Amino acid sequence: MDAPENPREPTPRQGLIALCVLGLAFHLPRLFRPLSDIDACAGPYFGVFFRNYEAYGFWNLRGMSLWRQLFPAPEMAEPYLTHPPGLWWTMYALGGDEWAMRAPTIVGAILAACCLYLIVRPKLGAWPALVAGALLLGGPAMAVYCQLSYEPVSTGIGLLMCLSTLRVMEASDAARQKWRIVQVASAFVGTWMDWSFGMYCFALVPLTASSNVRTWFSRLLPPGIATVVAVSTVIAWQKWALASPSVTAPPDAGGVVQQFRENVLTRPDTGEYLRKIAHWMRHSMGIPMLATALLGVAVFFQRSPRLTMTLLVGGASHWLLFAGHALGHPHFFCLTTPFVAASAAALWTGLASRAPRAGVFVIAAITVTTWLITYAHDRRTDSSFQRDLGAAINDAARVRDAEGQPTDEKIGVMTNFAPVWAAYVDEPTAFVVYPITDVAALESVRRDRPYRYVHLTVEKPPGVPWNDPDPVLAAWLEQFPKRELRGLEQHIYDAGYGWDWNVTGAAVYEVPRALAQLAASTAFELFDLGRTRLATLRTSGEGGELESSDDPTNSNPGWPDRPFSATRDPGTGVYIARVERTELTLRFFHDRSWTALQGDDVIARGTYSVKP
Repeated sequence: MDAPENPREPTPRQGLIALCVLGLAFHLPRLFRPLSDIDACAGPYFGVFFRNYEAYGFWNLRGMSLWRQLFPAPEMAEPYLTHPPGLWWTMYALGGDEWAMRAPTIVGAILAACCLYLIVRPKLGAWPALVAGALLLGGPAMAVYCQLSYEPVSTGIGLLMCLSTLRVMEASDAARQKWRIVQVASAFVGTWMDWSFGMYCFALVPLTASSNVRTWFSRLLPPGIATVVAVSTVIAWQKWALASPSVTAPPDAGGVVQQFRENVLTRPDTGEYLRKIAHWMRHSMGIPMLATALLGVAVFFQRSPRLTMTLLVGGASHWLLFAGHALGHPHFFCLTTPFVAASAAALWTGLASRAPRAGVFVIAAITVTTWLITYAHDRRTDSSFQRDLGAAINDAARVRDAEGQPTDEKIGVMTNFAPVWAAYVDEPTAFVVYPITDVAALESVRRDRPYRYVHLTVEKPPGVPWNDPDPVLAAWLEQFPKRELRGLEQHIYDAGYGWDWNVTGAAVYEVPRALAQLAASTAFELFDLGRTRLATLRTSGEGGELESSDDPTNSNPGWPDRPFSATRDPGTGVYIARVERTELTLRFFHDRSWTALQGDDVIARGTYSVKP
């Protein structure tokens, strides 16, 4: 039964204008602001893609993005094959800045709201349909959690395909062909944007259902053909891109098989599964909208079982099929928002004939409360930390002259902070996305030249797998000159993930070049920091062995009190000295400094001189 017409209701055009204005009001204020940790894919994915395009050439890579890190050569990276490339191509074509990455998701959210409004308007009425669009636009999922992710674009194009399918089923012959073009085009473009668009392909099954199997099949055939063609062309492009000399193909398909197993076949137990769904539904929708949707879903189903099942299938398919992946991320619940928003708005339709004033009051209160929840989420997760960290790393990569002016020389930069967003890192030597968190790794990476190390001290909740305390690394760095970075001491918060952590200290260290080789018959006289001679160590042959020629007099505990020998690791330039059962690690640097570690403790450090 269709909703009755009301002369006071807004026309379809007025409703669409209202939703566009509302969508811009929600999203434009954050268009140019710094990316925060709630912006799901900007840094770990899209930002890295754009930096690799800039470094190695979009056409040279044939449009293939490289995986998650900045590498000194493209053949060292692994191609990113998990998603179709349409969305990141669009963002890169717009420039790759904050606004360019946000623009497609903003357009996708507004498109989704407008299509939802037109889809449910004939069944729920103009005002409830407008509320459904407003809840979709202003809820936490679309307005906060799903910025810079694939899902808003998939939702917008998916609902456009559903709308055009309805118009094809209902329109006259003249209009049907125009809507058929929209239907087929949206199926093709949506597939190229992301695989999550496929959830709305599943939604076409209940939308086009008919007692006549031939009619049902004919309704599904055009968008089905367009989707199959799109998938085939994505796969063909991947094969062509992997043939580029600049890209190294993955060694085998094991990664894809393993990912399928983890995402589809490996599922949490029922209790954990339901707990995670409830957790992310609460954070991505808000309790007021969820509670209203539970009350309104029966009304929605009564008004239109077909639309109810269509939106439910589109919204629930992802976390039903891919529980191993979807339940760890809030942005996948963006796909569920149309169903929840429409069900919540349907409550107004159910109350309209029984308590119209109460219905208006309830739905207005729910809408405003949802917007306020979104505003609170947005304000609490807003942070300039990633931009500030990127600026600090870019600055550290620049070499300055005696007057403090930057020169053309660049120096390598590393860090222990794992979620560095390469969207803000544009210096070519700052390979920072791969976190270096232990001394051994530092001694094996780029030790043929000096570099700078940005070290952050972070207080974080248990279980967050980033920046675990590394006292050995911190102690090792303290031997080198450093400059404090006070601007990075910030608090970072995200209610959904449960992150509430503080950067309590930050500094950039000048790490000198490691001593790569020692010539035969060279003596090293070791001194402590007070210039007291500790020992004379002499190389023995090309193998890099060290022998002491006299007893060291250092009083540091653990330093050997008798002659000893040390064998050099040719890959790192590090000498391992063994004295009885005690193992010492000696490190020599080209700035004439050295350190000695016993286990995890730095027990001695000083300077050395070299004699033939």
